[in-house]
Amino acid sequence: GLARLMNGCEKGADWTAAAAAAPSPSAAELIRTTATAGLVVHSGGEAARAEPAALIAAARGLGRRALGAAHSADGRRRLAGAVGAPDAAVTLAGLLSGAEGPGRDEDGALALDLLVVLDAPQLDVEGAAVLVEALADGAR
Repeated sequence: GLARLMNGCEKGADWTAAAAAAPSPSAAELIRTTATAGLVVHSGGEAARAEPAALIAAARGLGRRALGAAHSADGRRRLAGAVGAPDAAVTLAGLLSGAEGPGRDEDGALALDLLVVLDAPQLDVEGAAVLVEALADGAR
C-alpha cells in the first residue's frame, strides 16, 4: 500500500506559488517536497506543527481536497485553528469510521487528494494498514 501511494501520484505538480507564499522556509520545503512525492514523512516537535498546517492550507488553496487528521479532539481543534478552517481537520478515528471528514468516493476510498496525519508513529500496524488502504490511487 505504501508503494502504491509513493508511485501513484502526479509527480512534479506545480506548487511553486504555494511554496513561495509559505509562512517559513521549512514550510516551503515541506510543500515543495509534497509536490514531488506521493508519501512524505515530516518530523519535529510542537514547533513543527505549523508546517503541516501550512501544507494543508496551500493544498486547499490549489483546489486540492486536503485534510489533517489528529489522534485527539484537542489535536483536531488545534490543527484546524492553525490552518484557519474548522473543516480542515478531523480525528483519525472519526475519519476512518466515516463520522468525520469528506466521506468515501464511488470506489470506497477517502475522497481526498492529500491527507496529513499528525503523530503518525502513534498508529498501530492495523490502523496504519486500514488508513493506507483507504487512500485512493493518486492521493498524497
